[in-house]
Amino acid sequence: MESKNKLLWFATVFIVIGVLLTNCTSQPPSQTLASSGGITLDQAIAEAAMIIDERLGLGSRIAMLNFNSPSDRFSLYVLDELTANLIDSGKLTIVDRNEVDLIRNEFEFQLSGEVGDDSIQELGRMLGAQSIVSGSLTEIGGDYRIVIRVLNVQNATVTVQYRSDINNDRRVQALLEGGRTSGSTTASGTRTAGGVQTVQPPPQAAVPANGTYTFIPRLRAYMGASAVDAYISHIIVRGDFMAVYITSTMNGPWRPAGRNVFRDRGSVQNVRLRDLDNPSQIFLPEAGRQSTHSWDDNGEWFTFRGVRGRRFSLTITHEAQPLAWDEITLGEPDRN
Repeated sequence: MESKNKLLWFATVFIVIGVLLTNCTSQPPSQTLASSGGITLDQAIAEAAMIIDERLGLGSRIAMLNFNSPSDRFSLYVLDELTANLIDSGKLTIVDRNEVDLIRNEFEFQLSGEVGDDSIQELGRMLGAQSIVSGSLTEIGGDYRIVIRVLNVQNATVTVQYRSDINNDRRVQALLEGGRTSGSTTASGTRTAGGVQTVQPPPQAAVPANGTYTFIPRLRAYMGASAVDAYISHIIVRGDFMAVYITSTMNGPWRPAGRNVFRDRGSVQNVRLRDLDNPSQIFLPEAGRQSTHSWDDNGEWFTFRGVRGRRFSLTITHEAQPLAWDEITLGEPDRN
């Protein structure tokens, strides 16, 4: 009887330990998933712009000064997109980039470098700005945190301190490639080195030849790190115009009956074609309306004018969600 009681006791102990171990090992994965991840870079920029709009008074004069990151290309992208978002809202007055570049060269600091608050105040006064925008990107164990800050020029108080973790997706990785240039580089191509200011002309862009450029396989769009059913099937170049055709299918007909890529014209906003070899060059759809696009029996398209170069990225906000084609490369047009 005593041996049976011992066996029963040991069995009970083992069962309890097994249950505890099962609970312990099943919980951490869900906790890890809940604590990891972030938002896309474009979402973070849009959120920061919204907060800046809310905090600053109507008509406030604001200047985009610098963004501290490992890459000039990344820094320029953040400042350009933040500027575009604030211009779209129409509430604030944005200091012209050329004015900022001239002051930046005089102080000889980099677009992607660090600037102290005292220098920011002095720069703001010289620009006649009431507020100055700066920011930074920090890597933490392979993840990235973006910080965007607005400093009041008059009293040196921080009026906005936006921070968010962002996804280390394809766009972020592409923008971080290349690092910083030597000397102080501005958006207009001006560089300072050793106290001497020189102007570096932008590289001569190769103008794409007239014709149709068909993509096989079709170029797929991404929403953050998730692929979506929006594909660039081909691009047509005619003189000064470039039409980008988009379809909802990877293969087959461009736009099957009853299945549109963009269901409502009004849901398409913030369409931007960016020259990847000259990131400060952004093209908007023809007719001056960012929501302008067209469709026919073959597909839907956006038409741009005056595009030069052969490497681009395309971003579209559809139903408040950002879609992005990170790289579009034009080779040679199709043969007839």
